[in-house]
Amino acid sequence: MITTTAILSIIVFLCAFKFLGLERLGTEILASARSAAGVVRDPNLSDETREKELQRSSIDLFKSFFSILFRGVLCLVLSFVPIWLASLTGLAKMGDVIGFLSRWDVIIIATIIIGAGYVICVRRRPAPSSQPMVENYTFGDRLLHRIAFGAPSMQFVAADIEKSRFNGMYEGVTNPGPIFITSLPRAGTTLMLEVLHRFPNLATHTYRDMPFVMAPILWSRLSGSFKKNAELRERAHGDGMNIGYDSPEAFEEVLWRTFWPEKYTKTHITLWDGDDHKDQARSFLTEHMKKIISLRRPGREQDGRYLSKNNGNIARLDLLCRMFSGARILVPVRHPVEHAASMLRQHLNFLDMHKNNRFVRRYMSDLGHYEFGELHRPMAFPDLDKFALGRDQLKINYWLGYWVAAYEHVIAHRNSMILISYEDTCMNGENALSRICEALDIPAEGMIESAAKLFRTPSPPQGNDAEIDPELRRQAEELHKSLLTHCLTA
Repeated sequence: MITTTAILSIIVFLCAFKFLGLERLGTEILASARSAAGVVRDPNLSDETREKELQRSSIDLFKSFFSILFRGVLCLVLSFVPIWLASLTGLAKMGDVIGFLSRWDVIIIATIIIGAGYVICVRRRPAPSSQPMVENYTFGDRLLHRIAFGAPSMQFVAADIEKSRFNGMYEGVTNPGPIFITSLPRAGTTLMLEVLHRFPNLATHTYRDMPFVMAPILWSRLSGSFKKNAELRERAHGDGMNIGYDSPEAFEEVLWRTFWPEKYTKTHITLWDGDDHKDQARSFLTEHMKKIISLRRPGREQDGRYLSKNNGNIARLDLLCRMFSGARILVPVRHPVEHAASMLRQHLNFLDMHKNNRFVRRYMSDLGHYEFGELHRPMAFPDLDKFALGRDQLKINYWLGYWVAAYEHVIAHRNSMILISYEDTCMNGENALSRICEALDIPAEGMIESAAKLFRTPSPPQGNDAEIDPELRRQAEELHKSLLTHCLTA
Protein backbone atom coordinates (compact mmCIF):
# COMPACT_ATOMS: atom_id res chain seq x y z
CA MET A 1 0.00 0.00 0.00
CA ILE A 2 2.99 2.30 0.50
CA THR A 3 3.93 2.04 -3.20
CA THR A 4 0.33 2.65 -4.35
CA THR A 5 0.01 5.72 -2.13
CA ALA A 6 3.32 7.08 -3.40
CA ILE A 7 2.25 6.63 -7.03
CA LEU A 8 -1.08 8.39 -6.34
CA SER A 9 0.83 11.25 -4.75
CA ILE A 10 3.02 11.66 -7.85
CA ILE A 11 -0.03 11.53 -10.15
CA VAL A 12 -1.82 14.22 -8.12
CA PHE A 13 1.31 16.39 -8.27
CA LEU A 14 1.53 16.09 -12.07
CA CYS A 15 -2.19 16.80 -12.53
CA ALA A 16 -1.95 19.84 -10.25
CA PHE A 17 1.15 20.99 -12.14
CA LYS A 18 -0.81 20.99 -15.41
CA PHE A 19 -4.10 22.28 -13.98
CA LEU A 20 -2.45 25.24 -12.22
CA GLY A 21 -0.71 26.23 -15.47
CA LEU A 22 2.86 25.99 -14.25
CA GLU A 23 4.11 25.04 -17.71
CA ARG A 24 2.32 28.06 -19.24
CA LEU A 25 3.67 30.36 -16.54
CA GLY A 26 7.16 29.03 -17.13
CA THR A 27 6.81 29.84 -20.83
CA GLU A 28 5.66 33.38 -19.99
CA ILE A 29 8.65 33.88 -17.70
CA LEU A 30 10.97 32.75 -20.49
CA ALA A 31 9.27 35.17 -22.87
CA SER A 32 9.68 38.04 -20.39
CA ALA A 33 13.33 37.19 -19.92
CA ARG A 34 13.91 37.00 -23.69
CA SER A 35 12.07 40.29 -24.15
CA ALA A 36 14.32 41.94 -21.58
CA ALA A 37 17.35 40.55 -23.40
CA GLY A 38 16.00 41.96 -26.65
CA VAL A 39 15.65 45.40 -25.06
CA VAL A 40 19.26 45.32 -23.91
CA ARG A 41 20.55 44.46 -27.39
CA ASP A 42 18.27 46.83 -29.35
CA PRO A 43 20.49 49.70 -30.60
CA ASN A 44 17.49 51.77 -31.69
CA LEU A 45 16.23 52.37 -28.13
CA SER A 46 17.31 55.37 -26.08
CA ASP A 47 18.79 54.84 -22.61
CA GLU A 48 15.64 56.23 -21.02
CA THR A 49 13.34 53.91 -22.99
CA ARG A 50 15.61 50.94 -22.32
CA GLU A 51 15.57 51.66 -18.58
CA LYS A 52 11.76 51.92 -18.50
CA GLU A 53 11.36 48.67 -20.42
CA LEU A 54 13.80 46.85 -18.15
CA GLN A 55 11.97 48.14 -15.09
CA ARG A 56 8.69 46.88 -16.49
CA SER A 57 10.23 43.49 -17.30
CA SER A 58 11.73 43.28 -13.81
CA ILE A 59 8.33 43.93 -12.22
CA ASP A 60 6.74 41.26 -14.44
CA LEU A 61 9.43 38.76 -13.52
CA PHE A 62 9.07 39.62 -9.81
CA LYS A 63 5.30 39.01 -9.97
CA SER A 64 5.81 35.78 -11.92
CA PHE A 65 8.32 34.54 -9.34
CA PHE A 66 5.80 34.78 -6.50
CA SER A 67 3.06 33.33 -8.69
CA ILE A 68 5.10 30.28 -9.63
CA LEU A 69 6.30 29.92 -6.02
CA PHE A 70 2.70 29.93 -4.74
CA ARG A 71 1.52 27.45 -7.35
CA GLY A 72 4.49 25.20 -6.76
CA VAL A 73 3.81 25.09 -3.03
CA LEU A 74 0.14 24.39 -3.75
CA CYS A 75 1.15 21.47 -5.99
CA LEU A 76 3.21 20.00 -3.15
CA VAL A 77 0.37 20.47 -0.66
CA LEU A 78 -2.11 18.74 -2.98
CA SER A 79 0.31 15.86 -3.55
CA PHE A 80 0.25 15.20 0.20
CA VAL A 81 -3.53 14.63 0.18
CA PRO A 82 -3.29 10.90 -0.82
CA ILE A 83 -0.59 10.41 1.83
CA TRP A 84 -2.71 12.13 4.51
CA LEU A 85 -5.80 10.09 3.57
CA ALA A 86 -3.83 6.82 3.67
CA SER A 87 -2.47 7.75 7.09
CA LEU A 88 -5.91 8.81 8.34
CA THR A 89 -7.48 5.50 7.28
CA GLY A 90 -4.58 3.43 8.57
CA LEU A 91 -3.65 2.08 5.13
CA ALA A 92 -0.09 3.42 5.29
CA LYS A 93 1.95 5.50 7.69
CA MET A 94 2.84 8.99 6.49
CA GLY A 95 6.50 8.60 7.49
CA ASP A 96 6.80 5.35 5.57
CA VAL A 97 5.38 6.85 2.36
CA ILE A 98 7.55 9.98 2.60
CA GLY A 99 10.58 7.81 3.29
CA PHE A 100 9.77 5.70 0.23
CA LEU A 101 9.44 8.81 -1.97
CA SER A 102 12.75 10.14 -0.64
CA ARG A 103 14.76 7.10 -1.71
CA TRP A 104 17.27 7.86 -4.50
CA ASP A 105 16.28 4.84 -6.56
CA VAL A 106 12.60 5.89 -6.44
CA ILE A 107 13.48 9.49 -7.41
CA ILE A 108 15.63 8.32 -10.34
CA ILE A 109 13.03 5.82 -11.62
CA ALA A 110 10.19 8.34 -11.31
CA THR A 111 12.23 10.98 -13.14
CA ILE A 112 13.06 8.58 -15.96
CA ILE A 113 9.41 7.49 -16.35
CA ILE A 114 8.09 11.07 -16.32
CA GLY A 115 10.82 12.22 -18.74
CA ALA A 116 10.15 9.31 -21.09
CA GLY A 117 6.44 10.07 -20.98
CA TYR A 118 7.09 13.68 -21.94
CA VAL A 119 9.34 12.67 -24.85
CA ILE A 120 6.70 10.25 -26.11
CA CYS A 121 4.13 13.04 -25.84
CA VAL A 122 6.34 15.36 -27.89
CA ARG A 123 7.09 12.78 -30.56
CA ARG A 124 3.65 11.22 -30.85
CA ARG A 125 1.13 12.62 -33.31
CA PRO A 126 -2.51 11.66 -33.70
CA ALA A 127 -3.16 9.05 -36.35
CA PRO A 128 -5.88 10.61 -38.53
CA SER A 129 -4.36 12.02 -41.68
CA SER A 130 -7.46 13.92 -42.75
CA GLN A 131 -7.08 16.71 -40.21
CA PRO A 132 -5.02 19.85 -40.83
CA MET A 133 -1.39 19.45 -39.82
CA VAL A 134 -1.33 22.26 -37.26
CA GLU A 135 -4.31 20.83 -35.41
CA ASN A 136 -2.26 17.68 -34.77
CA TYR A 137 0.31 19.54 -32.68
CA THR A 138 0.87 17.80 -29.35
CA PHE A 139 1.21 19.56 -26.00
CA GLY A 140 4.99 19.41 -26.35
CA ASP A 141 4.90 20.87 -29.87
CA ARG A 142 2.72 23.75 -28.73
CA LEU A 143 4.89 24.47 -25.72
CA LEU A 144 7.99 24.57 -27.92
CA HIS A 145 6.20 26.85 -30.39
CA ARG A 146 5.27 29.28 -27.61
CA ILE A 147 8.85 29.36 -26.38
CA ALA A 148 10.23 29.99 -29.88
CA PHE A 149 7.75 32.78 -30.64
CA GLY A 150 7.38 34.12 -27.10
CA ALA A 151 9.61 37.09 -27.97
CA PRO A 152 11.42 38.17 -31.15
CA SER A 153 14.72 38.02 -29.31
CA MET A 154 14.36 34.23 -28.92
CA GLN A 155 14.70 33.75 -32.67
CA PHE A 156 17.59 36.23 -32.81
CA VAL A 157 19.42 34.46 -29.97
CA ALA A 158 19.07 31.15 -31.83
CA ALA A 159 20.32 32.81 -35.05
CA ASP A 160 23.33 34.29 -33.21
CA ILE A 161 24.24 30.89 -31.80
CA GLU A 162 23.85 29.34 -35.24
CA LYS A 163 26.10 31.93 -36.86
CA SER A 164 28.88 31.50 -34.31
CA ARG A 165 28.73 27.71 -34.49
CA PHE A 166 27.85 26.84 -38.11
CA ASN A 167 28.86 29.79 -40.31
CA GLY A 168 31.50 27.64 -41.95
CA MET A 169 28.74 25.52 -43.48
CA TYR A 170 27.30 28.28 -45.63
CA GLU A 171 29.95 30.99 -46.05
CA GLY A 172 30.92 29.57 -49.46
CA VAL A 173 27.35 29.58 -50.84
CA THR A 174 26.88 32.08 -53.70
CA ASN A 175 23.07 31.98 -54.33
CA PRO A 176 23.14 33.43 -57.89
CA GLY A 177 19.67 34.91 -58.15
CA PRO A 178 16.95 33.88 -55.68
CA ILE A 179 13.49 33.07 -57.04
CA PHE A 180 10.43 34.62 -55.40
CA ILE A 181 6.99 33.12 -56.11
CA THR A 182 4.27 35.53 -55.07
CA SER A 183 0.70 36.53 -55.81
CA LEU A 184 -2.54 36.78 -53.89
CA PRO A 185 -3.24 33.53 -51.99
CA ARG A 186 -5.14 30.84 -53.93
CA ALA A 187 -3.47 31.82 -57.20
CA GLY A 188 -1.43 28.61 -57.40
CA THR A 189 1.69 29.79 -55.56
CA THR A 190 1.86 26.69 -53.35
CA LEU A 191 1.50 24.45 -56.40
CA MET A 192 4.35 26.28 -58.16
CA LEU A 193 6.50 25.93 -55.02
CA GLU A 194 5.82 22.18 -54.92
CA VAL A 195 6.73 21.86 -58.61
CA LEU A 196 9.92 23.95 -58.58
CA HIS A 197 11.04 22.42 -55.29
CA ARG A 198 11.61 19.19 -57.25
CA PHE A 199 14.51 20.74 -59.18
CA PRO A 200 17.87 19.74 -57.61
CA ASN A 201 19.47 23.19 -57.41
CA LEU A 202 16.54 25.00 -55.74
CA ALA A 203 16.28 25.15 -51.96
CA THR A 204 13.44 26.33 -49.77
CA HIS A 205 12.00 26.14 -46.26
CA THR A 206 10.21 22.96 -45.15
CA TYR A 207 8.00 22.22 -42.16
CA ARG A 208 11.06 20.80 -40.40
CA ASP A 209 12.27 24.37 -39.90
CA MET A 210 9.47 25.07 -37.42
CA PRO A 211 9.52 26.60 -34.91
CA PHE A 212 13.04 28.12 -35.05
CA VAL A 213 12.71 29.38 -38.62
CA MET A 214 15.47 32.00 -38.22
CA ALA A 215 18.01 29.35 -37.22
CA PRO A 216 17.30 26.39 -39.56
CA ILE A 217 20.72 24.74 -39.33
CA LEU A 218 20.88 24.93 -35.53
CA TRP A 219 17.35 23.58 -35.19
CA SER A 220 18.09 20.79 -37.66
CA ARG A 221 20.99 19.66 -35.48
CA LEU A 222 19.05 19.94 -32.22
CA SER A 223 15.94 18.20 -33.53
CA GLY A 224 17.76 15.43 -35.38
CA SER A 225 17.51 13.01 -32.47
CA PHE A 226 13.69 13.16 -32.45
CA LYS A 227 13.07 13.70 -36.15
CA LYS A 228 9.46 12.86 -37.00
CA ASN A 229 8.34 10.72 -39.91
CA ALA A 230 7.29 12.46 -43.11
CA GLU A 231 3.73 11.08 -43.40
CA LEU A 232 1.51 13.21 -45.59
CA ARG A 233 -1.71 14.79 -44.29
CA GLU A 234 -4.06 17.43 -45.65
CA ARG A 235 -3.03 21.00 -44.96
CA ALA A 236 -5.21 23.41 -42.98
CA HIS A 237 -6.73 24.93 -46.13
CA GLY A 238 -8.75 21.76 -46.73
CA ASP A 239 -7.99 21.98 -50.46
CA GLY A 240 -6.78 18.42 -50.96
CA MET A 241 -3.07 19.30 -50.95
CA ASN A 242 -1.20 16.86 -48.72
CA ILE A 243 1.83 17.97 -46.73
CA GLY A 244 4.47 16.37 -44.53
CA TYR A 245 7.51 17.53 -42.59
CA ASP A 246 9.63 17.52 -45.76
CA SER A 247 7.10 19.55 -47.76
CA PRO A 248 8.13 23.08 -48.76
CA GLU A 249 6.31 25.93 -47.04
CA ALA A 250 6.35 29.72 -46.59
CA PHE A 251 8.02 30.79 -43.34
CA GLU A 252 9.96 33.75 -44.71
CA GLU A 253 7.36 36.31 -43.58
CA VAL A 254 8.65 35.88 -40.01
CA LEU A 255 11.89 37.59 -41.09
CA TRP A 256 10.18 40.46 -42.92
CA ARG A 257 7.93 41.17 -39.96
CA THR A 258 10.89 41.12 -37.59
CA PHE A 259 12.76 43.83 -39.49
CA TRP A 260 9.75 45.91 -40.58
CA PRO A 261 7.22 45.65 -37.70
CA GLU A 262 5.91 49.12 -38.51
CA LYS A 263 4.42 47.81 -41.78
CA TYR A 264 1.96 45.57 -39.92
CA THR A 265 -0.88 47.66 -38.52
CA LYS A 266 -4.03 46.35 -36.86
CA THR A 267 -6.09 46.95 -40.00
CA HIS A 268 -3.75 46.42 -42.96
CA ILE A 269 -0.22 45.77 -44.21
CA THR A 270 1.53 48.79 -45.71
CA LEU A 271 3.40 48.32 -49.00
CA TRP A 272 7.20 48.50 -49.15
CA ASP A 273 9.00 50.77 -51.61
CA GLY A 274 12.60 51.23 -52.70
CA ASP A 275 13.31 53.61 -49.83
CA ASP A 276 12.48 50.92 -47.26
CA HIS A 277 15.82 49.22 -47.85
CA LYS A 278 17.65 48.30 -44.62
CA ASP A 279 21.26 47.11 -44.76
CA GLN A 280 20.91 45.00 -41.62
CA ALA A 281 17.82 43.26 -43.00
CA ARG A 282 19.44 42.61 -46.38
CA SER A 283 22.51 41.14 -44.69
CA PHE A 284 20.42 38.86 -42.46
CA LEU A 285 18.11 37.72 -45.28
CA THR A 286 21.04 37.08 -47.65
CA GLU A 287 22.77 34.98 -45.02
CA HIS A 288 19.52 33.18 -44.24
CA MET A 289 19.09 32.18 -47.90
CA LYS A 290 22.60 30.73 -47.88
CA LYS A 291 21.74 28.69 -44.78
CA ILE A 292 18.71 27.16 -46.51
CA ILE A 293 20.77 26.26 -49.60
CA SER A 294 23.49 24.69 -47.47
CA LEU A 295 20.96 22.73 -45.42
CA ARG A 296 18.71 21.54 -48.28
CA ARG A 297 21.16 21.22 -51.19
CA PRO A 298 24.57 20.16 -49.84
CA GLY A 299 27.14 20.03 -52.62
CA ARG A 300 25.37 22.74 -54.65
CA GLU A 301 27.06 25.72 -52.97
CA GLN A 302 28.01 27.35 -56.28
CA ASP A 303 24.78 26.93 -58.26
CA GLY A 304 22.19 26.36 -55.53
CA ARG A 305 19.46 29.01 -55.49
CA TYR A 306 17.03 30.07 -52.80
CA LEU A 307 13.37 29.47 -53.68
CA SER A 308 10.68 31.42 -51.86
CA LYS A 309 6.91 31.20 -51.94
CA ASN A 310 5.52 34.12 -49.99
CA ASN A 311 2.21 35.79 -50.82
CA GLY A 312 3.34 38.75 -48.72
CA ASN A 313 6.05 39.56 -51.24
CA ILE A 314 3.40 41.00 -53.56
CA ALA A 315 3.62 44.01 -51.23
CA ARG A 316 7.39 44.26 -51.78
CA LEU A 317 7.71 44.30 -55.57
CA ASP A 318 9.57 47.62 -55.49
CA LEU A 319 12.12 46.33 -53.01
CA LEU A 320 12.95 42.71 -53.87
CA CYS A 321 15.04 43.31 -56.99
CA ARG A 322 16.84 46.21 -55.34
CA MET A 323 17.77 44.15 -52.30
CA PHE A 324 18.78 40.96 -54.09
CA SER A 325 20.92 41.06 -57.21
CA GLY A 326 19.70 38.76 -59.97
CA ALA A 327 16.40 38.01 -58.22
CA ARG A 328 13.50 36.67 -60.31
CA ILE A 329 9.87 37.21 -59.34
CA LEU A 330 7.27 34.70 -60.59
CA VAL A 331 3.61 35.76 -60.31
CA PRO A 332 0.78 33.31 -61.17
CA VAL A 333 -2.43 34.97 -62.40
CA ARG A 334 -5.78 33.20 -61.96
CA HIS A 335 -9.19 34.06 -63.46
CA PRO A 336 -10.62 36.76 -61.16
CA VAL A 337 -14.05 35.29 -60.40
CA GLU A 338 -12.72 31.83 -59.61
CA HIS A 339 -9.83 33.33 -57.66
CA ALA A 340 -12.16 35.54 -55.62
CA ALA A 341 -14.53 32.63 -54.94
CA SER A 342 -11.61 30.51 -53.73
CA MET A 343 -10.38 33.28 -51.41
CA LEU A 344 -13.89 33.69 -49.98
CA ARG A 345 -14.14 29.96 -49.26
CA GLN A 346 -10.80 30.01 -47.49
CA HIS A 347 -11.77 33.09 -45.49
CA LEU A 348 -14.90 31.32 -44.23
CA ASN A 349 -12.89 28.17 -43.58
CA PHE A 350 -10.33 30.00 -41.45
CA LEU A 351 -12.97 32.04 -39.61
CA ASP A 352 -14.41 28.76 -38.40
CA MET A 353 -10.99 27.28 -37.69
CA HIS A 354 -9.77 30.32 -35.72
CA LYS A 355 -12.96 30.30 -33.68
CA ASN A 356 -12.73 26.62 -32.79
CA ASN A 357 -8.98 26.24 -32.38
CA ARG A 358 -7.13 29.16 -30.81
CA PHE A 359 -3.74 27.55 -31.32
CA VAL A 360 -4.28 27.49 -35.09
CA ARG A 361 -5.01 31.21 -34.87
CA ARG A 362 -1.85 31.83 -32.85
CA TYR A 363 0.22 29.66 -35.19
CA MET A 364 -0.90 31.63 -38.25
CA SER A 365 -0.35 34.93 -36.46
CA ASP A 366 3.16 33.98 -35.36
CA LEU A 367 4.05 33.11 -38.96
CA GLY A 368 2.61 36.34 -40.33
CA HIS A 369 -0.19 34.63 -42.27
CA TYR A 370 -2.79 37.38 -42.26
CA GLU A 371 -4.57 36.36 -45.46
CA PHE A 372 -7.81 34.92 -44.05
CA GLY A 373 -10.06 34.45 -41.06
CA GLU A 374 -9.98 36.53 -37.90
CA LEU A 375 -6.42 37.57 -38.76
CA HIS A 376 -7.24 39.03 -42.18
CA ARG A 377 -5.35 42.25 -42.87
CA PRO A 378 -5.46 43.34 -46.51
CA MET A 379 -2.34 44.69 -48.16
CA ALA A 380 -2.81 48.40 -48.75
CA PHE A 381 -2.61 48.46 -52.55
CA PRO A 382 -3.06 51.97 -54.02
CA ASP A 383 -6.63 51.22 -55.21
CA LEU A 384 -7.74 49.21 -52.17
CA ASP A 385 -10.11 51.92 -50.95
CA LYS A 386 -11.69 52.24 -54.39
CA PHE A 387 -12.37 48.55 -55.05
CA ALA A 388 -12.55 46.64 -51.74
CA LEU A 389 -12.85 48.66 -48.54
CA GLY A 390 -16.42 49.16 -47.43
CA ARG A 391 -17.53 45.85 -48.94
CA ASP A 392 -18.62 42.85 -46.84
CA GLN A 393 -15.71 40.42 -46.36
CA LEU A 394 -18.24 37.57 -46.20
CA LYS A 395 -19.29 38.27 -49.79
CA ILE A 396 -17.47 37.60 -53.06
CA ASN A 397 -17.51 41.26 -54.13
CA TYR A 398 -15.00 42.18 -51.40
CA TRP A 399 -12.54 39.54 -52.62
CA LEU A 400 -13.10 40.40 -56.27
CA GLY A 401 -12.44 44.05 -55.44
CA TYR A 402 -9.32 43.01 -53.54
CA TRP A 403 -8.24 41.06 -56.65
CA VAL A 404 -8.62 44.13 -58.87
CA ALA A 405 -6.67 46.35 -56.44
CA ALA A 406 -3.88 43.77 -56.16
CA TYR A 407 -3.42 43.12 -59.87
CA GLU A 408 -3.65 46.80 -60.81
CA HIS A 409 -0.54 47.02 -58.62
CA VAL A 410 0.99 43.96 -60.29
CA ILE A 411 0.44 45.14 -63.86
CA ALA A 412 2.07 48.45 -62.99
CA HIS A 413 5.24 46.47 -62.10
CA ARG A 414 4.98 43.90 -64.90
CA ASN A 415 8.43 44.70 -66.31
CA SER A 416 10.16 43.55 -63.13
CA MET A 417 8.52 40.11 -62.95
CA ILE A 418 7.48 37.02 -64.90
CA LEU A 419 3.70 36.58 -65.13
CA ILE A 420 2.17 33.16 -65.81
CA SER A 421 -1.42 32.05 -66.34
CA TYR A 422 -2.50 29.61 -63.62
CA GLU A 423 -5.05 27.89 -65.87
CA ASP A 424 -2.73 27.59 -68.89
CA THR A 425 0.12 26.28 -66.76
CA CYS A 426 -2.09 23.60 -65.22
CA MET A 427 -3.51 22.50 -68.58
CA ASN A 428 -0.24 22.47 -70.53
CA GLY A 429 2.01 20.90 -67.92
CA GLU A 430 5.38 20.05 -69.48
CA ASN A 431 5.35 22.74 -72.16
CA ALA A 432 4.42 25.46 -69.65
CA LEU A 433 7.01 24.25 -67.13
CA SER A 434 9.72 24.19 -69.80
CA ARG A 435 9.03 27.84 -70.59
CA ILE A 436 9.02 28.75 -66.90
CA CYS A 437 12.36 27.02 -66.29
CA GLU A 438 13.87 28.73 -69.32
CA ALA A 439 12.66 32.15 -68.14
CA LEU A 440 13.99 31.56 -64.62
CA ASP A 441 17.29 29.99 -65.79
CA ILE A 442 16.57 26.74 -63.95
CA PRO A 443 18.51 23.76 -65.37
CA ALA A 444 16.05 20.97 -66.16
CA GLU A 445 18.33 18.12 -64.97
CA GLY A 446 15.76 15.61 -66.26
CA MET A 447 13.01 16.85 -63.89
CA ILE A 448 10.52 18.48 -66.28
CA GLU A 449 8.39 15.40 -66.94
CA SER A 450 8.12 14.19 -63.36
CA ALA A 451 7.61 17.66 -61.84
CA ALA A 452 4.91 18.52 -64.41
CA LYS A 453 2.84 15.57 -63.18
CA LEU A 454 1.88 17.67 -60.17
CA PHE A 455 -0.24 19.90 -62.42
CA ARG A 456 -3.95 19.06 -62.63
CA THR A 457 -6.69 20.42 -64.85
CA PRO A 458 -8.37 23.32 -62.99
CA SER A 459 -11.69 22.54 -61.35
CA PRO A 460 -14.92 23.65 -63.09
CA PRO A 461 -16.08 27.25 -62.43
CA GLN A 462 -17.63 27.69 -58.98
CA GLY A 463 -18.17 31.47 -58.85
CA ASN A 464 -21.76 32.57 -58.14
CA ASP A 465 -22.65 35.04 -60.94
CA ALA A 466 -25.83 36.23 -59.18
CA GLU A 467 -23.90 37.76 -56.29
CA ILE A 468 -21.29 39.63 -58.32
CA ASP A 469 -21.41 43.36 -58.99
CA PRO A 470 -21.59 43.50 -62.83
CA GLU A 471 -19.39 46.60 -63.11
CA LEU A 472 -16.78 45.15 -60.78
CA ARG A 473 -16.78 41.93 -62.77
CA ARG A 474 -16.32 43.85 -66.03
CA GLN A 475 -13.32 45.72 -64.60
CA ALA A 476 -11.81 42.51 -63.26
CA GLU A 477 -12.16 40.63 -66.53
CA GLU A 478 -10.72 43.49 -68.58
CA LEU A 479 -7.74 43.63 -66.23
CA HIS A 480 -7.36 39.85 -66.49
CA LYS A 481 -7.27 40.03 -70.30
CA SER A 482 -4.61 42.71 -70.11
CA LEU A 483 -2.55 40.63 -67.69
CA LEU A 484 -2.75 37.59 -69.99
CA THR A 485 -1.14 39.56 -72.80
CA HIS A 486 1.95 39.86 -70.60
CA CYS A 487 1.91 36.25 -69.35
CA LEU A 488 4.64 33.82 -70.26
CA THR A 489 2.11 30.97 -70.30
CA ALA A 490 -1.14 32.03 -71.91
